[in-house]
Amino acid sequence: MPNARGLIKSDNNRLIGTFDIDGSAYHLCVAIKPLSKEFNSSNAVLTYSNVEKLFERGSWSGSITKTDFQISAGDGVSITGLLDAPRSSTVRVRGTGMWAIGVVPSLPLDSTTGRQENGADDQYQPLDAVEDPVKLAREKRLLESGDPIIA
Repeated sequence: MPNARGLIKSDNNRLIGTFDIDGSAYHLCVAIKPLSKEFNSSNAVLTYSNVEKLFERGSWSGSITKTDFQISAGDGVSITGLLDAPRSSTVRVRGTGMWAIGVVPSLPLDSTTGRQENGADDQYQPLDAVEDPVKLAREKRLLESGDPIIA
């Protein structure tokens, strides 16, 4: 399976990751529970079956130990790495995340209400304001293939 190197950092209730896949910056934001002490990993490894699997909205689960972490979303998508500094405890986490290409995504939006899942109703963002990352990935592959584009 393909993999990509990148960075992961946490800020209590979310994980933010950036990975280089074929020269493009892929960003992940996962709202996690329970709250976790902040950590960083500058040597995170993303493993995936294909790029389109990254954009399937999914649940993430895993653990953050004293020295490393692993989280996975199923369907062959997982992230592992060593922590830059040791922690005092181990915690199991779960959450929901989303990917974006080239821009850092905000916390995941509830597909029904269009509001952020962490309950931050004052940060409303309509779902139609978010670009479709699967469509962007397909368009990128089409442009890179060199095949003529017929409108």
